[in-house]
Order: sequence, then C-alpha cells, then structure tokens
Amino acid sequence: MKLLVTSALLLASSVVPAQGSTCFVGPPAGTMLGNLRDAVYPAAPIGFAFPFGGATYTDIHVSDHGFAALSNGGTPTPPAGGQFTYTPSLANFAAGRPILAAMWSDSVGGSTTPGAGVHIDNSSPTSCRIEWRSVASFGFPAPEFDLAMTLFPNGQVQFDYGVNVTNNSLFGGVSDHGIVGVFTGGALPASVDLSGGGSSTNHNTFEQFVVANTFDMANNRLLLTPANPGWQFALLGPSSACAAAVDFGEGCGGDPSESLYEAFSGPGLSGRPFDLAQTSFLWIRSASGYILVQQPAPFVAPSASAQPVAAGATDGQQAFTLSAPMPYAGGTTNTLNVRTKGQVELDGPPIQWFFMYPSLLQDWPNTAFHFWHDFDQASPGSGPIVYEEVAGVAYVTWNGVHSRSVALPSTVQWQFDVATGDVALVVLGASGIQAATYDSTFVGYSVGGASILREPTDLSALTGVIAIPDTPAACGPLWMTHIGLPFVGNAQFQYTISDIPAASPLAFQVFGTSALAPAVDLTAIGMPGCFAYTSADLGATSEPAMGGNANIGLPIPASNALAGVSMTAQAVVFSQATPLNLVTSNGNTVTIGF
Repeated sequence: MKLLVTSALLLASSVVPAQGSTCFVGPPAGTMLGNLRDAVYPAAPIGFAFPFGGATYTDIHVSDHGFAALSNGGTPTPPAGGQFTYTPSLANFAAGRPILAAMWSDSVGGSTTPGAGVHIDNSSPTSCRIEWRSVASFGFPAPEFDLAMTLFPNGQVQFDYGVNVTNNSLFGGVSDHGIVGVFTGGALPASVDLSGGGSSTNHNTFEQFVVANTFDMANNRLLLTPANPGWQFALLGPSSACAAAVDFGEGCGGDPSESLYEAFSGPGLSGRPFDLAQTSFLWIRSASGYILVQQPAPFVAPSASAQPVAAGATDGQQAFTLSAPMPYAGGTTNTLNVRTKGQVELDGPPIQWFFMYPSLLQDWPNTAFHFWHDFDQASPGSGPIVYEEVAGVAYVTWNGVHSRSVALPSTVQWQFDVATGDVALVVLGASGIQAATYDSTFVGYSVGGASILREPTDLSALTGVIAIPDTPAACGPLWMTHIGLPFVGNAQFQYTISDIPAASPLAFQVFGTSALAPAVDLTAIGMPGCFAYTSADLGATSEPAMGGNANIGLPIPASNALAGVSMTAQAVVFSQATPLNLVTSNGNTVTIGF
C-alpha cells in the first residue's frame, strides 16, 4: 500500500509545476523562550554587537506580540508585559526605547500546537533569528500563523511572514492595529508603505495598519537595510520550494447537530453584523429534541413583581425555581440558572467564570439557550435583567440593558413554557448590540458538554423548520486532514480520517494531480450533500477503520526532485447517510518542499 501511494507521488512530480511559499517547516532552531500570553521575555544575548540607529546593542527582549526591544544589559529599560504588549499604538511604539516590530499586533501565544511559542537562535556570530510559532490574533484562535525576525551584524533586519499573518483582535480600541518597522529614538515620522519598496531618510521607519486584517505582506519577506540615515526596504518574495498542506471544502454524512447558533460581530470587528432586531423564534419541544421555527411571539413587559437577576452585577448569575418540573433536552428541570451575559442554563452546576467574548457555545458544559453578549447592567443608565413566572411561563428579560463597550440599550426576552418545554426568544430592540464596538454575539442553543463544531445558521433567513436532537451526535461529517508537513525525507507524513461511521470497515483515499474548482456536486449519483474535490487520476488506497478513525501513510522519499510537487486527496467511506451508501470527506492539497 505504501508503495502504491509513493508511486502516485512520483507520478504527480512529472505533471505538476513547482510552487512556493514562505517556509516554517519542522521544529524551530535554537531555544524556546516560552509560550506565554502578553509577555516580554527576559533579556537574551544577540550574539554580536548589533548596530542600530547610531548605537550598538547586545541584548534583545522579545514579546509574544511580534516585537522586540534592544538593550545593553537592561539599559534602556525594556517594556513590561501586560497592557503594553496588546496595545500596538504609535505612542507605545515611540515610548523611548529601541524597538523592532516584525508585526506588532494583538497576536497571542499559548497555543497547544506542538512547537508553539517564541524561539531564538543566537548561536551564530552572523545572524540572530527569532521565530513566533503558532500564534493567533486575540479572540480568533484560527488560523494560527508564524513569523520571524533576523538581525545581522551589518545592521540589516529581515522579517519573514507565514501565509496567515494578519492584524486583528476582539479586544477593541487600537488592539486590532498592526505596526511593522523600527524605532531607534526621537520623533516619529509618517507611516510609509513598506510593501511598495523604496527608502526613507529617517532612522524611525515603519508602517501602521489601522484597520483589522489589512496587513498586506503575508507569505513574503521584508528586508530593511540601513542607509545612514534612514533605511532601504524591499520585499524579497516568498521562499521557494516550501512544504505546505491545506484542507479545503467540507465532508458529508454524520448525525444531525445537537447545537444550532448564529455568530455576529460588532462594527469594530470583521464578520456578520447583528440582524435579528424585531424578530422572534420558537424552539418547540418534541419527543426527540426541539424543532426551531421563526415565528411571531409577543414581548411581555416585566411587571413590578419581577425579580432582579444578580442585581447590579456585570458578571453574575442566579438560579430561579419553577412552579413545576419543565421538560427539556435530557430530562426535566426544576430551575433556570440565568447568567448576566445572556444565557439561561437548564442543567449542570453553576460555572464560576464569565467570558465576555462568546466562543465556547458548542462546548458549553450545561444545556443552555444562548443570547451570549457582553451585557453590562451595572453601566450608568442601563436597565436591569429581571425574572418572573406568570401563568406557567417563565420570562427572563434583558430590559434595556447596555452593552459593555457602548452605553446604548438592548431588550431581549427568553420565554419558557413550563408545561410543554417550548422556548421562545423575542428580540425587541438591539441598538446597543448593533453599535457595540468590539462585542460579539452568539444566539442559539446547545446540549451540555462537548459537541461537534458546526457551521453557523443564518437565523434571519430561516424559512422552514430545523430539527435539533436531544443527544450529542455520534459522529460529524467525514473529515480528513494531514499530520505533519510534507517535506522531502519525511517518512512519517500521513493523513488521518475521522468520524467514520461504525458500519464502514475500511477508509478509502483517492489521489489526484489537481483540485476540482468548482467542486463537483454528487447529488445526481445518490450522494446528496457530498462533493468531489480531487481529479482522482493518480489512484486510490485503503486502510482498516478502527474506532471511527483511520491513518493512511504517505512516506516522502529523500529526493530533492520532489520539491514543488503538488497532489490532492480525498477520503470515501461506506455510510447509510446517502442512497448510494457512500460519503466523502473534505479535500486536501499537499506541496512537497524542504
């Protein structure tokens, strides 16, 4: 089997031209400084006297946020961690200390990806390289990205950028800005377009990116050469013959989702704006779960007897006893636990932490209905959050409650029919949510515990009904990805296939010289919801499926002739989810490199 796959790889090498991208392959060289968040690491020796702005420096203080400061034994004093690191403002950039910014943004460490963190290779007298591996923009855990900075004894500085490098943050303010360049001291001139190449006559040369996701040098290398005074700057292009592997598309099959939601972003963020004002939805309790429909429901104004929820607390929660046990997905409940961030939990112990940025809805430990937003009832002039039960219906109302980042009200109400278990959501007004600068909002429902990640549903466009089962799905759509990177000589490179139905004893994988664009819809042959992503002209192989998973090896020979070769792949397994009894995975493209 391995011989067959390797033969397909060699065949692909004869028909596909080389491609290139900036390389961050294999473990970083040198030593690891750490994998912290919002940190400036202790001084590390550069390895030589680095000339910079008319002085020389022997030590470098690296932050996880893509910048580093210079000193001689701690003089001048390096910046501290914390707020300074995640605030890439021009004031901080010019705070009186020599700074080099490969890409200073709110890019945080802490990833669990192997090798993640900040690394330095200062073992050579001819260069000092710092790498930031597997960092991500704050609040956006994917995609992770890599970047690097190299100092040379002649004063040159080179910045290397992986394919996903960008400037972004959920925190707001200037945190989603980005700064690239150097500051040696003194006053700041105007920002320049570094990507256009050219020169400056100022020792302080930089580019500021003031809109999220506008960084324009990903998958490239920027070289700064001292001109005394000023700098020459030029893009060198991506490195050639780098290993790369990319998943694309979606698999099919799998059980229905046990969670359903829509995610929105505030005006200060990129993403879908909130569009559910003056709408209402009904989760109808059924024998096996809920049926969701968009249906008019009246807003019921709270009476004078309504009880405050965690009175005066921005981050709080309070449980309320129902008049009778209410059926819900998983059993019955006697209480509703209301959290000030817009969630109403139906089971499980109270969770003693509050996260202002919605991101964990589908792994929320307790079964809950979510209108998850950074509400702040403690804001001056804000309305309260209140609870009351009237005629067998429990009402939880955010009655003109402010958003934390903007003092404007929103009114949202959950309604729980104690006898039937039906649940209604009424959004009366949302001026605060629509104007909140950096707040996200998740609206939906999830069964307690870890669940399969699904794509969000456009609730405003919901015209029919959606069935949501009680219990977590046994498996999701068929999924295929790669383990490791396909570099020359990597005998351990392999694909892994997951969410294989129990009825399928084998997993098949087909290989092709090219990806199909657009993908081919397989509905006509009895596979609705499935697509073909590969030309499949290089053959196929198979491996036994065990426990819903299978691994298929692609040992890459130690032959430099393979550098630049590309190949696509896709998995196919047996499943009763389609009339043809087959389902397909997403696609994957690999490019062999060094």
